[in-house]
Amino acid sequence: LCRLINPMPCSQAMYSGEDALFVAKEFVAEQGCDATELLAVRVNPFTADFLLAPVVNGVVLMTAAVSVSVCLSSREITFFDAADYIKNYRENVAAYDSVPEPESILPDVNIIKTKVCFAEIDSKERLCYLAVCRYEDEYLWVFLDYSSLKVIKMQKIPFTDLV
Repeated sequence: LCRLINPMPCSQAMYSGEDALFVAKEFVAEQGCDATELLAVRVNPFTADFLLAPVVNGVVLMTAAVSVSVCLSSREITFFDAADYIKNYRENVAAYDSVPEPESILPDVNIIKTKVCFAEIDSKERLCYLAVCRYEDEYLWVFLDYSSLKVIKMQKIPFTDLV
């Protein structure tokens, strides 16, 4: 299954975002996608939206992320998109064990976590470090060049209630 849109009515929240995340991960696995790294979450009044990415040998494949939305009144999947997963997933990724501490590079932000990832930068897939950061009231993805540790891209996380 590549894409599913289920326009069912969701009228009241009977389940939590954590319940919905469990349902989303279970559904993604049933579709044959190994996407377990939670990149972003948005819990709306009646639905919860998730962006999940696969992790291969410790590397997050952001370019192969799947989007899933779950109705909080029925725990039904209302949206699923795995097109990027189908196009970009791969298993031949070398293992990367060490992740630098980028506090000296990003002194003005609160770094939540750092991971090695493949991300699309300037229309090309690049190996880089992903620092999930908080700056004032916003959450950011900060991408650092894998070799030089220079910031190559900063992006507001599309939706984040939990990181």
